[in-house]
Amino acid sequence: MSSAPDESGVVLSEMLVVMLVTALLVAAMLSMHAQLQGQLLHLGTRQQAYERARLASLIIEQEVKRAGFWGLPSGGDIHAMPPALSAARGEIRCQRQPCVTSRDDALAGSGRGSDGLIVRYARASHELTGTDLPFIDVTGSRQGWRYYATGLYLSGSPRGLFQRIAGRRSAEELVRGICELRCRYAEINEQGRVGRWQPAAAVQQWHAVVALQCRISATGGECRDQRTMAQRQLSVALRNPLERWKAQQQWQQLAHATPKDSADERQ
Repeated sequence: MSSAPDESGVVLSEMLVVMLVTALLVAAMLSMHAQLQGQLLHLGTRQQAYERARLASLIIEQEVKRAGFWGLPSGGDIHAMPPALSAARGEIRCQRQPCVTSRDDALAGSGRGSDGLIVRYARASHELTGTDLPFIDVTGSRQGWRYYATGLYLSGSPRGLFQRIAGRRSAEELVRGICELRCRYAEINEQGRVGRWQPAAAVQQWHAVVALQCRISATGGECRDQRTMAQRQLSVALRNPLERWKAQQQWQQLAHATPKDSADERQ
């Protein structure tokens, strides 16, 4: 008498195989899902870092482009007004009161920390954002324009780009997640030639600085995590100081011209 095959044993083994394969597929899908989530999170963090670097560079560029817009001081003396742009290190504060007057300001850095910038210009007294800028001598109409100075620096935890406007009690955080600000400067000499980029410590005369180049490092996470870092570089030419330098040379030539030279020019 022949015995029938044990079909229940065959079905059980097949079920075990199917369950094992299913478990492996689920594990693989979960692993892929975790990897995709990690990649999407990393991409989002990197995108946030790029956006922060872009926004910080736009703010700095916008301020620096206004530097020195107060026209040529009376008498042609370029040093009659404070430098349009100067550097500082660390957190920028007012060193005395009043912090700003019609001729100078008391903004200075703490001396420790990342690079900072101090930007100076005149703007319309009724204008809060500083977009209305003079292109002529404003010394004769001080009631219509007012002296303006602002400091841009890194501070806080997490770090961010801060702005301190001279005359105001507190600073304002503009962009969070800015980890580094490094700037170099170019000066113009008496012959009208622009030198190489150099750090703030090597600048001889801030009145002669005509261009600025900065590198900004931003993060979407922690500044210690290099994987989430993004960098952006900006370069700005300070057109107004260059024009003031040219005007000063022309004024000096006119001042030293003899009556005979003037008569010859008229002929």
